[in-house]
Parts: sequence; structure tokens; C-alpha cells
Amino acid sequence: MAATGDPVAGGLIRRQAGEILAQHRVAAGRLDLLAAPHALVLGGGVLQARHRQLHDQIVAGARAQAPLVEISVVESPPVVGAALLAVDALGTAAVAEQPIRAALTIGPRR
Repeated sequence: MAATGDPVAGGLIRRQAGEILAQHRVAAGRLDLLAAPHALVLGGGVLQARHRQLHDQIVAGARAQAPLVEISVVESPPVVGAALLAVDALGTAAVAEQPIRAALTIGPRR
């Protein structure tokens, strides 16, 4: 709906982008990275879809607040991160972590 100009949907997209950018700004600021090269990795089903309006706002906003940021999108299903947390909680990381990490893929940086 946002792509067709729906103002409510567009507002939700802007709000979500703003929340993501606020998290990046705070984390990068606390680590003194706003003026230094660093990675911003976007993950999860919503960001993985690369909805044009949302993705473009995040990329433009991240570069505006941290010009040296390299942005990429995790291409693995969100369940890979959950699986890594599960093996940590179960204490089986030594056996299971490598195959799970092998399934983790990150798309090209922008």
C-alpha cells in the first residue's frame, strides 16, 4: 500500500525506518563509530524483503548519520539466528554451531 501512495502505510514505513536508524545511531554513537568505517547488517524477514521504500530510507538515513557505514542484508532465514541462540542455551555450540553458521549468508554490501 505504501508503494501506491497510501499515506498511513507511508507513515508506518517512515516510522519503522526512523526506529531502525535511531538504534543504529545510538549503537554507533556509543561505540564512537559515526565517523568511522563500520558495518550495519540488516536482518529479519521484513528487512530481508528489501521493500524499496523502507530499504532506501534506511540506507539513505544510515549514510547521512554515518557516511562510512557499509550496509548489508542477511540473506539467511531468520531462524538461523534463533538456532544459534538455541545451541548456546543447550550447551551444544561446540558440535552444532559450525553447520548453522555455514547456513548464514550475508548479501552484498551497499
